[in-house]
Amino acid sequence: MSYYHLTITERASIEILIKENYSLRAIARRLNRSVSTISREVNRNKNNDTYDASYAQNTYKSKK
Repeated sequence: MSYYHLTITERASIEILIKENYSLRAIARRLNRSVSTISREVNRNKNNDTYDASYAQNTYKSKK
């Protein structure tokens, strides 16, 4: 089974959709990703209790 890392575009979409009060399930459907992928991404990359796409991308790059 292959997998793909989230892109910066997907991370930006997650941030925008969260700010627009979309549920994690709705975000997952829009991005064609599993709910668990979105949930893990959001929980791992909160900055001051809010999901931050640039923080998430920088964290991803630093671990690469």
